[in-house]
Amino acid sequence: RDLEELGLDLAVQDVANLQNASHMPLFCLDILSNYLAQQVDAGKLSDYQLGVINTTSLAVMSDTLGSCERIANTPIPLSYVLQLRFFLILWLVLYPLHVIPYYGWWSILICDLVSFAVLGIESMAFEIEKPFWYD
Repeated sequence: RDLEELGLDLAVQDVANLQNASHMPLFCLDILSNYLAQQVDAGKLSDYQLGVINTTSLAVMSDTLGSCERIANTPIPLSYVLQLRFFLILWLVLYPLHVIPYYGWWSILICDLVSFAVLGIESMAFEIEKPFWYD
């Protein structure tokens, strides 16, 4: 959770509060709602404008946040993952036995390239399982 870039736009205390928040996106949505309420109290926004902003922007952001939470918290069944990985390893072990009679010594290079590609796809699938992880 690297927030150093925000230090250019926000006050130090705001960045510290954001870092200490238990749920950063919800904290930001709450701060934005409070800011808009302050603008209404200061007379810079009317109640109508606040209602339009709430229904067109804040509600959409809140719904999107809920959708992202649902995606992040939906687990992929362990049996599905184990079965895919088992058959992937089985295929990678048995593939050279099929290729050797046709390509001889070239089968080493071919199997290496195919294994690299297949394991790369599996690595991408692992990344897709948790789309909101911090790398």
